[in-house]
Amino acid sequence: MNGGDGPTSYSHNSHYQGEGVNVSKQLISEAISSNVSLEHISSVETYHIADLGCSVGPNTFSVVQNIIGAVEHKLLGLGSSSNVLDFQVSFNDHVSNDFNTLFASLPSKGRRYFAAGVPGSFHGRLFPKASLHFVHSSYAVHWLSQVPYEVKDETSPAWNKGKVFSIGAKPEVEEAYSAQFAKDMEVFLQARAEEVAVGGLMALTLPYTKGPVYVEQALFYRLFHILELALNDMADKGRLDEVKVNSFNLPIYIPSMQEIQKLVERNGSYTIEKIQPLTSAAKGFSSRLDARQCSMIVRAPMEGIMSQYFGSETIDEIFEKYVEIAEVNSDFVAQSAALTEDLFVLDRIGTVAYRMQLPPEAKIHNVFQVSQLKAFQGDSPLLHTPLPPLHEGWVLSTPVQVLQACRIQDDWEVPVQWADADPSDTTWVPLAAFRALYPSFELEDKLILQEGGGVVDSITSRVINRRQN
Repeated sequence: MNGGDGPTSYSHNSHYQGEGVNVSKQLISEAISSNVSLEHISSVETYHIADLGCSVGPNTFSVVQNIIGAVEHKLLGLGSSSNVLDFQVSFNDHVSNDFNTLFASLPSKGRRYFAAGVPGSFHGRLFPKASLHFVHSSYAVHWLSQVPYEVKDETSPAWNKGKVFSIGAKPEVEEAYSAQFAKDMEVFLQARAEEVAVGGLMALTLPYTKGPVYVEQALFYRLFHILELALNDMADKGRLDEVKVNSFNLPIYIPSMQEIQKLVERNGSYTIEKIQPLTSAAKGFSSRLDARQCSMIVRAPMEGIMSQYFGSETIDEIFEKYVEIAEVNSDFVAQSAALTEDLFVLDRIGTVAYRMQLPPEAKIHNVFQVSQLKAFQGDSPLLHTPLPPLHEGWVLSTPVQVLQACRIQDDWEVPVQWADADPSDTTWVPLAAFRALYPSFELEDKLILQEGGGVVDSITSRVINRRQN
């Protein structure tokens, strides 16, 4: 995102995102009113809010104030004073985010919260366990942790030549982007499941696609398609390296509603309290855009990536070409308003998902959905059978005895008898691999046979030659 407060900054060119945020405010207020209870916050002295992918404002400040206002209103409705609760807000974004501009823009009057910056990728843990009560993220989770490798590889069926992202590309490209999004969301959801307290809420707003019939008519596609046209035109005229243009892809993916639902449900830590389109977020918006505004909507979030790839000296020329093409295709952008939609998703860890306190050595996830739990029948066992050891997800068999080893080519191998197999059924295992998998197994301090008549001590690996007759 472009930092600062200049004409190309994100803070001056995030009006579309701002409209989506304004539409989602009422949904967030309703969610807090319906899902936050005195039981959940009675033992809390500080209510912790995190805005992930906050950028530089002003949208993030508007969101935070709305969340705090809704919580205070709920407290008053429960007969409790809002003054008994402190609010802590953590603003998160990548380390390259302009946090100086963000904190210089903090509201100076009427601010009812303590503010902190948390730099780092939300594709991973950012906060202590069960420390958050409300997580918000708008127009951020569709950003990928990386561009799929396949779409940049000329030898791959998914090579995305001449295009900048998956929409309108061939199926192999769509599959590569979808797979990367699924990986990233799995990490994102799991990290938040550990960080959000029981009863906590998470609200996400992101662009989504209604399906292949509509996607090429949506605003976000048309804005980036003009960027494709500009880059390819400059490559044709020798103003940009054609090889670089053909391998340039943006790390963004626009999912479907079904993809989001499937990923959340597969995680198993959340219930989806609400998922619905924000159809009014874009109504009339694209019809008000001129060519220059279109270029700024793309430039503000993408200039940093493009400068690193093509060089900062090319950026002004690229976006002048963008304006030129957008002016010729003004109807192409304006007609997309009715088919542009964003998605609001509200998730909760609550009465249908429980986080268990398991022993440290437990090898299963500690969050369970009620639908997956069954009542225990019978008497509780006095003795608990420990789980077997695992290696890369596979159960390790228990070795009983290791017999004499033999040197096979350049490696030592040992015949192993197993607890769950017949004594005559031994398996040859490389000695180094056996020691790595079973470090606590005591190998007998005896001589083991070496190929060619020599022997070797199993502990010191000292070779001893056999006496010749």
